Amino acid sequence: MAKQPTASPEGESNLSTATAAPESKITLTEFCVRVSNKQNRPELLGGFEFVEKAAKRLKDTESAYQARFEAFERTPV
Repeated sequence: MAKQPTASPEGESNLSTATAAPESKITLTEFCVRVSNKQNRPELLGGFEFVEKAAKRLKDTESAYQARFEAFERTPV
């Protein structure tokens, strides 16, 4: 007899978290374009893009870019 997936009280299956798709990778340019649509700070974005290119990080997940961008933003000059 095979076990059936159980449902949580909210009605969600306990298998839904195991089948979540991994975050897809985007290019550095695509990330910078997305951020520039939200923020109007071209010097900050240009500096971030320069640092990322120098580190040869040209393709990564958006969350990884976002975390590094926020850290770059807080870096003292």
